[in-house]
Amino acid sequence: MTKEERAEKWFQSVPEAEAIPIQTKMEICSQAAKRMAFIWLVLLGVECLSLFWVTRGELFNQVADFLNQLSEGSPTKNRYKGLALAGTLICLPVLILPSVVAHFFRQGWIQKEAEKVVKVMTPVTSDQPYLDGDEGADFASISGRIFADWVLDDGEKEQNGFELEEVWQQLAAVQDGDRDFLILIPQQPVKLEGSQLVSDFVQVCQDEDSDAFHFEISVADAERINENVIYEKNGLSKKETQDMLRAYLENRVTSELEDWEIVLDMRTDEQKNIAIYQEITQLLTDDSEVRSRLTSCFESPKAYFKQYAERYDERGIGEEVNESTIKWLAIADELLAVDAVIELDWKTDKDEFLYQLAPLAAKQTLDLEENWFDEGDNIPTWCKILDERWAGHDFCLACMDINSDSYVLFICKRDILEKLVTLSHTINQRFGHAKNM
Repeated sequence: MTKEERAEKWFQSVPEAEAIPIQTKMEICSQAAKRMAFIWLVLLGVECLSLFWVTRGELFNQVADFLNQLSEGSPTKNRYKGLALAGTLICLPVLILPSVVAHFFRQGWIQKEAEKVVKVMTPVTSDQPYLDGDEGADFASISGRIFADWVLDDGEKEQNGFELEEVWQQLAAVQDGDRDFLILIPQQPVKLEGSQLVSDFVQVCQDEDSDAFHFEISVADAERINENVIYEKNGLSKKETQDMLRAYLENRVTSELEDWEIVLDMRTDEQKNIAIYQEITQLLTDDSEVRSRLTSCFESPKAYFKQYAERYDERGIGEEVNESTIKWLAIADELLAVDAVIELDWKTDKDEFLYQLAPLAAKQTLDLEENWFDEGDNIPTWCKILDERWAGHDFCLACMDINSDSYVLFICKRDILEKLVTLSHTINQRFGHAKNM
């Protein structure tokens, strides 16, 4: 059981557990485990000493004699198993009390610690009012939380542990020009929801050409923490900046980074390539299992090929295939397996086209009428008709070019297709409107 799994298990019966960050839960569980071990050992020692004193050691002599008698004879595996079982059964009554007491202590102690954490946590919302001057100081003193496992760096000193008010003071100093920047560094990186990425620091400074703030977020793969990508956003108000800092500190969450610019990319070319494939996957499906399998493919394409060799063989692809083809076809095949896309031969007739496409249209609650199409037309023509019919809903029929005589089709929003087209070009692959394929 991992530390994360233990934390979730031990907090199952704790009210408002969802409001507590996983890192805080893990820290509480770690402290609880140490206390439990101490209590268990102390109680076991007291029991043993008591039994020794009451029986004047006779009980221990009898147990030792009994086990010695069991151990006599030929040294077989069964005899050793029996000896181990007998020893366990003899010791079991002595172990019950320490275990029960430690268990109930854990429940009570975690409950109290959770209540303390929830009490000092302030919910973060985008419409939370920004407080100036003394009013802001009053708010900070009310929250009163000390971020002991964080570092506040203002360019002149690194402070281990601080209150929220100290962050606001440094932010004001940045705005006044008394400090160049402030940096918040978590002891444990902040995990980005729904991905393997983490953030290891944020930095705030003043915009060069205005009184607004410039915000930077450092992001990296959890297993490659030194290969950072730093995102930036300019023109932020003081309230927007405070909201993001408060969210990062108190709730351990970051802003959505889709509309942020990359100011520094320290990833290797291989990692950049993997990140592009992962971004494409995230745009195409929300299925976590599909994403996980594809990530494995992007990181170890040859191993994925061996695992799914039959799929590639059906497409006439042998072991000489390059890694980019393995990754690209894996996306198509994984999406086909969960009915997120359809694959049609270029000679497909109208009835088959409509039959295959109907489930995808139904998922998006889009109309699909047989009388819109002529039997004598082809797939690109039918796709053009659907683009026109669905234009009011901002949907279109997209195609994934897999370098064959078939069409891999799916329905998506127009802006999503634009992103897919741009991303695919960077890895020498192709998405496009199906009507143009």
